[in-house]
Amino acid sequence: MPTRYLIGLVLLLLGLGFLLDQFYPGLYLVERFWPALLILAGLNELLRSPRNPWWGLILLVVGVLILARTLAGFIVNPWIVIGAALLIGIGLRLLIPQRRTAPVRMGGETVVRSDDQLNQSVSFGGAKIRSISRSFRGGRVSVAFGGAEIDLREANLSPDGAELRLDAVFGGIELRLPVGWPVQVTGAPALGAAEVHLQNTELVTDGAALRVICSGIFSGIEIKN
Repeated sequence: MPTRYLIGLVLLLLGLGFLLDQFYPGLYLVERFWPALLILAGLNELLRSPRNPWWGLILLVVGVLILARTLAGFIVNPWIVIGAALLIGIGLRLLIPQRRTAPVRMGGETVVRSDDQLNQSVSFGGAKIRSISRSFRGGRVSVAFGGAEIDLREANLSPDGAELRLDAVFGGIELRLPVGWPVQVTGAPALGAAEVHLQNTELVTDGAALRVICSGIFSGIEIKN
């Protein structure tokens, strides 16, 4: 499901929940069932990116565990839920061919990338990536329980623009951009923040630009020059 439709569905469900809570006091639909939105987001992520299931599974597990805690009498063994999610993730990675991506070395060393698509996952560690692409077209960087620093100041933006997705779960991402790039930033981590500190850079709403889409939970994303 495209991001705009997912956000629209979430807003629609929240609106209906608030209305029903007003007309039928005692239901507490939003208070009790808001973790179902995390489950919905996780399932959507699994359908969109089955080759890289960990981000969707983390959302799914967090949603199930919080929902079990908010619903009285709904007893769930968290270890069984986490174990089941790991089995699903391993099974998906074995069944679906993986796209080859350049490895990221953990620690303080910066990895230089020249490819036009930046697709990378970082878990339980840190990564520093510097792109020197001559026609940067975007990609996706996912961080879980870690951090990533992405430096695009030596890259050239594709004439058609680019779309870069930044997903962070219990972590942080720092994105550095060249001065002058047209940029469009949308989204933000749930229970987190996406901060934009750009100077002499044009923020646009349409046209050829670098479109940065931020998402995640309990995380921070910073975009600066």
